[in-house]
Amino acid sequence: MKISKCIVLLVAGLASWVFADSAWSEFYRYLDRNGNAHYVDDPGKIPAEYLEAQKTYSEQDDFLSPDEQNALKERERALEEDRDKAFEEQIARQSQTDVSIQGNRVLVPVELGCDGRTVSIQLVLDTGADMVVVDQSVARRLGLKPIAKGKARVANGAEVDAQLAELSYIEVGPHRKTNMRVLIIDQQDGDATHSGLLGMNFLRNLDYFVDFQNRVIRWKP
Repeated sequence: MKISKCIVLLVAGLASWVFADSAWSEFYRYLDRNGNAHYVDDPGKIPAEYLEAQKTYSEQDDFLSPDEQNALKERERALEEDRDKAFEEQIARQSQTDVSIQGNRVLVPVELGCDGRTVSIQLVLDTGADMVVVDQSVARRLGLKPIAKGKARVANGAEVDAQLAELSYIEVGPHRKTNMRVLIIDQQDGDATHSGLLGMNFLRNLDYFVDFQNRVIRWKP
């Protein structure tokens, strides 16, 4: 008996449709930095920063026994709690900066960059200083080129020679500001534990408070 070519094609098409329809589908869940859950059907739709926090769901779960489903849900719940805890700890680390306390001075770790060169130093947090101030030794390490010269008044009221220069950036904890101007002075203190002052041209518009007991700066969103 001859079988029509059309019938063969129709049967093949139906078989393909049946097998395709029976394949397990998956969707993906991730939490954003505010703790909101999002579901997508394509991992490519997950923002790069949340890839590690994703969770995959599959219709395969429907074929498990009730006990197996409960055990799987318990494992998923434990994993989700671990991920949430790790995410919260990561956010906490990003929102605070360890500092040193010397008397009434707060020494803050700071990174400065200029034309590809970088230095990591400690600056005294000083809300009374209009600008960030660095020692000449720091300026030499960065290869800073003065754009102006003048005088600056220091804490004891004396006037000292100062130079104005521009950095590519200043970074403190989670905050980076670019094209920042700094004053360069000679601290004349070989035993200094800091390399200048972290002034208001960086601190302005930042919301923070100093936790003296735990020796950290807590940055607010």
